[in-house]
Amino acid sequence: MRSNYYERIILSIGVLGLVSLLWGTALNYFRSWESTFVLAIVLATVLTILIAICVTFYLNTAYQGRLYQDQIEKNELQKMAIETLREQRHDILNDLALISSYLQLQRYKEAQNYLELTAASLSDKYNIIDLPYDAWLTLIRIKQEEAEKRDIILNISMDAPSPADINERRLLPKLTANLLDNAFDAVCGVPSPYVELRWYMKDDCRVLSVENNGPEIDPDIMSKVWKPGYSSKKRDGAGWGLAICKKIAEELGGDLVLTSTKGKTNFSLFLYG
Repeated sequence: MRSNYYERIILSIGVLGLVSLLWGTALNYFRSWESTFVLAIVLATVLTILIAICVTFYLNTAYQGRLYQDQIEKNELQKMAIETLREQRHDILNDLALISSYLQLQRYKEAQNYLELTAASLSDKYNIIDLPYDAWLTLIRIKQEEAEKRDIILNISMDAPSPADINERRLLPKLTANLLDNAFDAVCGVPSPYVELRWYMKDDCRVLSVENNGPEIDPDIMSKVWKPGYSSKKRDGAGWGLAICKKIAEELGGDLVLTSTKGKTNFSLFLYG
């Protein structure tokens, strides 16, 4: 809209210049007061028309600017809505995998509870849900089976106490699933693909670490991996897992840290207290 601002300035200067030129010409060619009076009326009429044109131009520009701003705001709202739907889609797919696992094990009560949790997550009614206590470990077993099918070595070390907090029990399965999915994709095509999942204590801090031997992440894009929708993988739905993990870490009051060197990339969640 800055170009319209400059256009208005140029137009105003042009109008004033034209009026000055006409007035100067009139004074040179018309000496009697009658002629000057008539010319003054003509110039006043011309000036009025030019002012009307300027006002119309200004109002039209302002109107177009408002329409443009409204369209920007509308596009931003649409973008936010699409991002929210994609995040929910990504989460629900992981939840359905866990529910499917419970059904295969004929643990119908746990499947029902987790299905209710998935539905309640859309309205934040977690307090009424009897969340299966082993949902996190069940999710890890699902990922073990997936790693075997993809010929990936997955080492698991769970040395810290299992989380008791309802938010941790609800969110850690989602975070773990997304970090492991990301690690599995990272080692695709790597000789002897290897992923390590660790849950351990470090001083007074609990740490969830997921490490893989995939390619080093370019330092120039390390800050971009947390951006919703950003991905180096060319497939539908990619680019949301790490953004969801970052959001979960913040909700849990922890820090999610990424380090990457040649042949070793690590994501670590630090939970304090």
